[in-house]
Amino acid sequence: MYYKQFIEVQSEAEIKYVGSKYPYEPIVPGEASIRSGNESINTELKNELQKRISISGLIIEDARITEASYGKEVAQMMLQKQASASIVFTKQAIASGATNAIMNSLNLFEKNGIKFYIYYSNIIKLS
Repeated sequence: MYYKQFIEVQSEAEIKYVGSKYPYEPIVPGEASIRSGNESINTELKNELQKRISISGLIIEDARITEASYGKEVAQMMLQKQASASIVFTKQAIASGATNAIMNSLNLFEKNGIKFYIYYSNIIKLS
C-alpha cells in the first residue's frame, strides 16, 4: 500500500515541476506549452518521473498531462506573466520592423546616389 502513496507523491511533485517550466499557452507559435500537449513535455515528464521512482523497481511506460487547472491566484499570476511576455515580444517585433524600414530607406537613398549624414547625440538629463 505504501508504494501507491509513494508513486502518487512522486507523480504529483514531478507534474508540478515539469508544469512550472512551460507556459500554459504558447507565447510564440509552435512553442511547447501545457495546453498544446506537446510531446516533448510528455517525454520529459515520463523520463523525469522514471528517475524519481526508479528506486521502487517500477517502469513508467507513459506519462501525460491531459488536463491542467490552476488555483485562482496562480492563474491570475500566469496570465499577467504571459501578458508581460507578449508585450515584450510585440515591442521587440515593432522595434525590429522599424529598424528594418530605416535600413531599407537608407539603402535606397544610397542606391540612388543621395548623400546623407546622420548625427547622433546622446543627451543625458541630470535631475
